[in-house]
Amino acid sequence: MQPPTILIIEDDDLQYEIYEEALAKYTLARVTNGTQALSHIPGHPPDLLILDHVLSEGELGLDFLPAFKELLPFVPIIIVSGALEVHQQMEALQGPRRAHYCLTKPVDIRALKRTVETALKECGEREAVRQFEALERSHRIDALDLFSRSTDRLSR
Repeated sequence: MQPPTILIIEDDDLQYEIYEEALAKYTLARVTNGTQALSHIPGHPPDLLILDHVLSEGELGLDFLPAFKELLPFVPIIIVSGALEVHQQMEALQGPRRAHYCLTKPVDIRALKRTVETALKECGEREAVRQFEALERSHRIDALDLFSRSTDRLSR
C-alpha cells in the first residue's frame, strides 16, 4: 500500500526542507503558490494539503482556500503560517470552505506530525461518513422514541 500523498504549498525552501524531514514517511509534492496548486491538483489529487499563507508571486494562501475546498471537498487542509492574526486563523477554520487545522510558524515538528496523522485518520471522507451516521442514528432514535410513545398510548 502506498503512503498518503501530501501537497505542500510553500515558497520557502528552508520550510520545505523541514517538511521533507518531518514527513518523510509520506509522499510529498510541492508547489510554491496557489495558482500552481490549482493546476497541479486535478492530475494529482492529494490525501492532505498543507497551505502557507504568504506565497510566491504575492499570492495569499487563504485567498485560495475556497477553490481548494471546491476541488478537494473531502481532503483535510492544514494551514501553517506565521503571518496570520488570530481573527484570520479563526475565519480560516470556520464555515463550509474551511481548513481543518491551523499551526503557527515556526512549526513544532511534533505538533505537525501529530496533526498530519490525526487529519489523515479522522478528517475528510471519514469525517463526512461519521457525520452522516450520527445524523442517521439521531433520526432512528427520534423515530424509536415516537414509535414507543405511540405504542404506549395505544396500550392505554
